[in-house]
Amino acid sequence: MASFGRVALLDMDASLVRHAHPHCHVLIKADGADTQFLVRDALAPLTDDSVVLINAWEAARLYP
Repeated sequence: MASFGRVALLDMDASLVRHAHPHCHVLIKADGADTQFLVRDALAPLTDDSVVLINAWEAARLYP
């Protein structure tokens, strides 16, 4: 069986500092209000109809 990484379910209710990880991220909204992330100095909406994709080592943060 191949290794594929990990899955985490987070309750994001407060802004985080801008940071990066050595692996890519796929952010999917599971519940709650729509939000947005700051990626590459542009706002990326996270809604019922959208996801946010973040490259490895690309800085991002929950906005505001």
